[in-house]
Amino acid sequence: IIYDDESLWISTTDGLFNYHNGSLTEVLPETGIQNIELYDRDNILMATTLGLKLLNINKLTFEYIIKYKNENEMEVSSLFYDPTTRLIWLGTISNGILCYKAGASGIEQLPTAHLPHQPVLTIKKDVETSNLFVCIDGQGLWELSGDGKTVISIHKEDVNDPYSLQGDGVYDVLPDEERTWVATYTGGLSYMEHKLYSINHIMHQTNQSNSLR
Repeated sequence: IIYDDESLWISTTDGLFNYHNGSLTEVLPETGIQNIELYDRDNILMATTLGLKLLNINKLTFEYIIKYKNENEMEVSSLFYDPTTRLIWLGTISNGILCYKAGASGIEQLPTAHLPHQPVLTIKKDVETSNLFVCIDGQGLWELSGDGKTVISIHKEDVNDPYSLQGDGVYDVLPDEERTWVATYTGGLSYMEHKLYSINHIMHQTNQSNSLR
């Protein structure tokens, strides 16, 4: 996480660290941190093997939003928080995505579209359409409605279509104003033009030192 003061919050298998002005500080010596997201100016959302926690970065105290009955029962592989809708999205290893909304009466799980039972590696929001992009290892890039209930489109590799996505192991996605950038394990970096919605490939070219390696 890049914070307002230009510091970095880093989650590792050994705990939570803060890097600022060239100095790395251990903030929370806790194992089992799977993912982190900025919740608001004072709090970080932490997906851990024990549950979903809210950490106050000023007081270094935390509270459970969701506490598991069994360790790592949700098998969280990715985390996304949308501050405009106050929805918490959890990507899992084999159970698709889960959506939660925190309110005055507690936390509520909301229904979502059925996705393949494979690891969800990244969840991002398209700021223009408010749709969700979901990267699934081995199943391509899925675009869902903003509430996660409807599948809008699925982008996967098609050997008969040179403009299709190269590789179904999608690890990350970055939507900007004109393009959606897609990183895959076997196919490198590609982008989709929003107006054309076709895939353009960026790959290494022999004897071209400036091409992607």
